[in-house]
Amino acid sequence: MAANQTTSLSAQQTFEPGYLIDAAGQRSEVLILNRDWRYHPAEIEVIRGQDADATRITTESLEEFGIDGKARYVNREVVIEKSSVEGLSPPDTIPVPQRERVLLRVEVEGEATLYSYLAPRVSKYFLAVGDGEPAALTYHRSLLENGQLSVRLRCGGIQRLCRR
Repeated sequence: MAANQTTSLSAQQTFEPGYLIDAAGQRSEVLILNRDWRYHPAEIEVIRGQDADATRITTESLEEFGIDGKARYVNREVVIEKSSVEGLSPPDTIPVPQRERVLLRVEVEGEATLYSYLAPRVSKYFLAVGDGEPAALTYHRSLLENGQLSVRLRCGGIQRLCRR
């Protein structure tokens, strides 16, 4: 291989079938540019018709959107504390959770649904049981077997809900 030879790589961006649900509950079938987001997107690029141009939509204006079989995001009002996952806070700083509308990614859906909220230096997870509001999962060390998840869910031969 010659010393001056360069290799050209190009990433192909593809619009994939998906849907939007606006604040009024109207569902639209669209094509969404799948950027395989690491953090939750503030806006998405969509094509609404066969000959239409791509347009950008802010995700906060949507109730929900998804790329068929790949990703689903929902806007929900949750109690969230956005302290950094890197390093420790100063000892005199107590993180204060606040009620906020945020974009959550649906990670696992079923009788209990697991959501994630990812932003630079912030990683939070939420659990909703049945039709309940997503509640933040917190990490703490414990010597007890009855941790936060085991109180809400029980596993046996099949997964089933444990309502208390």
